[in-house]
Amino acid sequence: MRKWAGLAVPLIIIVFFFAGCATRIGPGRVGIKVDLAGTQRGVEDLPIRTGWVFYNFLSSTVVEYPTSIQTAKWTKDVNEGAAINEEMSFNTKDGLTVYGDLSVSYHLDSAKVPAFYVKFRNDNIDQFTHGFLRNVARDAINRTGSQYTVQEIMGEKKSELELNSRKDLQQQVSDIGVEIDQFGFIGSPRPPQSVIDSINSKVQAQQIAVQKQNELVQAQADAAKLVAAAEGQAKAQVAIATGEAESNRLRAASISENIIKWQQLTVTDRWIAKWNGQVPSVQAGGNLPGMLLDIKP
Repeated sequence: MRKWAGLAVPLIIIVFFFAGCATRIGPGRVGIKVDLAGTQRGVEDLPIRTGWVFYNFLSSTVVEYPTSIQTAKWTKDVNEGAAINEEMSFNTKDGLTVYGDLSVSYHLDSAKVPAFYVKFRNDNIDQFTHGFLRNVARDAINRTGSQYTVQEIMGEKKSELELNSRKDLQQQVSDIGVEIDQFGFIGSPRPPQSVIDSINSKVQAQQIAVQKQNELVQAQADAAKLVAAAEGQAKAQVAIATGEAESNRLRAASISENIIKWQQLTVTDRWIAKWNGQVPSVQAGGNLPGMLLDIKP
C-alpha cells in the first residue's frame, strides 16, 4: 500500500500539471500562444488552429478569439440590442443633425489575430465590439454623412452613404485583422421633424402636380375626341348636302323642254295628244267616245 501510495502522488501531480497545460480550440475559433517568460517573451506569430494545444502554464498562456461573424446593433429601441438608447447621430452637408439605428457585422482574420491581441490585450470580443469598434463606426458615419445633404440621405443617396461608410470603417480596422461584412442603417435615418414635414410637403406637392398633369392630358384627350366627333359630323353633313346638290343637278339636267310642257298639259290635252283618231269600238253609252285614262309620257 505504501508502494502504491508513493506512486499515486507523483501520478496525481502529473495529471494536474498536464490538465493545466492543455486546452482545446473549438471550431470557429482561433488561439494564440503568449510566452510570459524566457528570451522569446511575447505573442507567437502563428495562430493556433482547431484542436488540442499543450503548453507550460507556468511560462505561457493561450488566448482564444472567435473567427465566426459577430453582429452588433446600436438602436434607439431598448428592446433591440442593448437595453439603453444607443442610436448614433451625425451632421449632414447642410448642417442638420440626423439620427439613425445602425448595425455592423464583422469577423476576425485568423492570420491577423496575433496583431489584434497586441492591439487590445483582451480576449473579450464584446468589449471590443461595443467599445473600440462602435467609436470607429461612429466616426466613419460622421465623416461620410457630412458629404451629403439631408434630402439626398433620405432619398436615392442612402445606399451610397452606407457603402462609403462601410469602406471608411474597413480602412480603419484592416490593420488589426477585422473584416467588415456589413454596415448600414436599420430602417430609415431620422432627421429633425421639421425636415420630415418639409420633405413630405414637397413629395405631396409633386404628387398633386403629377395628378393635375394627368387630368390636363385627360381633358385634352376628351376635347380632341369631341372636336374629332364634331368634325366628323360636319363632314358627314357636307357630304350629304353635296350628294343632294349633285342629285338635284342631275335631275335638273335630265328635264327637257318637252317634258316641262307635257307636265303643264291638262288631262284632256294629254288624251288628245295621245289619241290616234280612232273611235273606240266599245263605248260607255251615248254617242261620245268613252273616257280614256290619263296617259303619262
